[in-house]
Amino acid sequence: MNTKKDTKKTRTENTVRNIIAGVINKILVLLLPFLVRTVLIQRLGADYVGISSLYSSILQVLNVTELGFSSAIIYSMYEPVAKNDIPEIKSKIRLFYTIYKLVGTIILIGGIIALPFLPKLIDGEAPSDVNIYLAFIIFLANTVISYFTYGYKNSVLTVYQRDDLISKTNSFITIVKCLIQILVLIIFRNFYVYAVIIPVTTLLGNLILNHLSNRLHPELNDKYKFSLSGLKGIRKQIGGIAIGRISLVCRNSFDSIILSSLFGLNLTAIYSNYYFVFSSIGGFMSILITSMSASVGNSLVTESVEKNERDHRKFDFYYEAISGFCVMCLYSLYQSFMNVWVGESLMLPRISMILFCVYFYVNHLAQIRSVYSEAAGLWWHFRFLSILEMVANLLLNILLGNLMGVDGILIATIITAFLCSFLGCTIITYKELFKQSSIKYFGSNVLYFLVTIGGCLIVDAVSQKVYVSGWISLIIKGIVCAGIAIVYLGIVYCLIKPTRNELKAIFYRVRNRVI
Repeated sequence: MNTKKDTKKTRTENTVRNIIAGVINKILVLLLPFLVRTVLIQRLGADYVGISSLYSSILQVLNVTELGFSSAIIYSMYEPVAKNDIPEIKSKIRLFYTIYKLVGTIILIGGIIALPFLPKLIDGEAPSDVNIYLAFIIFLANTVISYFTYGYKNSVLTVYQRDDLISKTNSFITIVKCLIQILVLIIFRNFYVYAVIIPVTTLLGNLILNHLSNRLHPELNDKYKFSLSGLKGIRKQIGGIAIGRISLVCRNSFDSIILSSLFGLNLTAIYSNYYFVFSSIGGFMSILITSMSASVGNSLVTESVEKNERDHRKFDFYYEAISGFCVMCLYSLYQSFMNVWVGESLMLPRISMILFCVYFYVNHLAQIRSVYSEAAGLWWHFRFLSILEMVANLLLNILLGNLMGVDGILIATIITAFLCSFLGCTIITYKELFKQSSIKYFGSNVLYFLVTIGGCLIVDAVSQKVYVSGWISLIIKGIVCAGIAIVYLGIVYCLIKPTRNELKAIFYRVRNRVI
């Protein structure tokens, strides 16, 4: 009996199953919230989207209180799960339970303290029929609910490589939430009722996931008691994740807060519409990251350093090819899509669109590296880079935001993410985890970047021939862009020997499965 081979097969099957469930979930998460946002703009107006974006960003800042405990504890559970050490797993879950209660309490108090400062974060007037304090309390309730109602139980499903159940539950909750929100907006045109649905469905989702976790792993269902013993051995990881989380908030959440305080809710809404498209596509790609995370954690425990480095380079090629495809389509379709969706009055200039495309590409450069570094628990090694990125991003956001508006904020984020998250963290990962230089890895990424730039120019040049006047013509243009991008990538990567070998490997793997 080949146990190692069986383990590898199990990891692959779990990853594939998680990807399939994740794709279905992301289709729903992409389409249904898009419909909700469209109805919200049409029935109430763009300023209401601005309020939602601003409050979500504020609460992401408060969410820093979580400090990455979940990632650190999940990391610490990979080894006991691989060894089926039930007492140790239960010890980690007890710790998670205690921390989540504490964090939820801190966020609730922080949200109440933030209430008097809300008017200072909005340049101009909020919609007359919305009490900004009451609306914020509803969004705050949605954030703290997960900390008080079984949110920590997701970790059990994650470490046992059952993210497919999380995806299925999220799909169900998304359908229920979005359909009810659309009906409420059409019938009542009431922002409060629309907002209240969010925390109610979050509670329902947590209850369902708790039930699934208890049913699949009844051996972990002991009563949870206060214990700090699980902190031993992961204190540095928690500290490193905490710094990284704060840095990530500066990158993703302060944009909307700064825009709202400088330019008002309308520009914040326009920016958030572009970011919604940006993050929706990124969310689709995150399926791959989420689905393979537990498998990578298992592989780092059971496979050699050389094997993991080869896998890292291979997965990075696959992911960068997908990223390149998305950027080509974004570059050619972004403005046409926004024009059809929200109209010319709610569009940014073309240069801002190009910066969003660059931001998207830079944001995904280090995603596969991030999977490996997180599974290896390298957060503490990134602490100084995370602090540098946090400070530099915030200062550049304020400086360039005042000088250049949206473009300045995008440029600030692109610069700091590229230098710190991609270059710096990759060098450290190769040194600490793979025990070798990262020169070849960066060389490959230069190649992928040049291929992507060429593809953007070619796809856009051809797509300009397709005139867009509505959804049907936009879909036709999208098909044309996607087709050209796929053919281009296939031809170019087949002409390059290393990437040609990887494409051959994919072809033979698919062929063998079909046969």
